[in-house]
Amino acid sequence: MKRFSFADMPDWPRLMPRRLAAAYLGVSASTFDRKFKHISPLPNLGGNKAWDRQDLDAAIDQCKKGVYPNELENEWNEICDEGSLQICAGHQT
Repeated sequence: MKRFSFADMPDWPRLMPRRLAAAYLGVSASTFDRKFKHISPLPNLGGNKAWDRQDLDAAIDQCKKGVYPNELENEWNEICDEGSLQICAGHQT
């Protein structure tokens, strides 16, 4: 698979494959799979799964506000505590 070059991209696309969605969030693909499994990709868009940038942004907004779905609170706390997302740096648990 071709590596994504951020220099070649004028902006982030609305729909992103897994590796690009992970890069958008600033985490590895394996961390994305573990920590962001609650974000559902669009089913089989052109034969490939794609994550909507707005869904990814909404997940980050939850972290920034300290608002978590009950079942995800521990996972979000781990993400912020690990420093996986710099945007969570001010998050208080």
